[in-house]
Amino acid sequence: MFTLPKDRQAELYEQLVQIFYRHDPIGLAYLGAPSGEYEPEVGTILPRLAGANSAEDVTRIVYEEFGRWFGAESTIGPQAKYSAIGDEIWSLLTAKFS
Repeated sequence: MFTLPKDRQAELYEQLVQIFYRHDPIGLAYLGAPSGEYEPEVGTILPRLAGANSAEDVTRIVYEEFGRWFGAESTIGPQAKYSAIGDEIWSLLTAKFS
């Protein structure tokens, strides 16, 4: 399990917003949305990361939350599409916050 000190949560929040905007899994940045467009999703993903034990767990969490926010798989795509995001977040968690 991953533990994030409260004083580092804001830093991680901002980094996750940047990761999602760069990967742009829903295509919001492509459509010209502002860089903070994924902030609501980050707000629900961040607390769940404490239960992650691997990049696969992070990918699943991200996929579940995007499904909750955006609905059908036809909108969010398959879970495999989120693997690079999960890998990047897990690397960040283990390198900077563990």
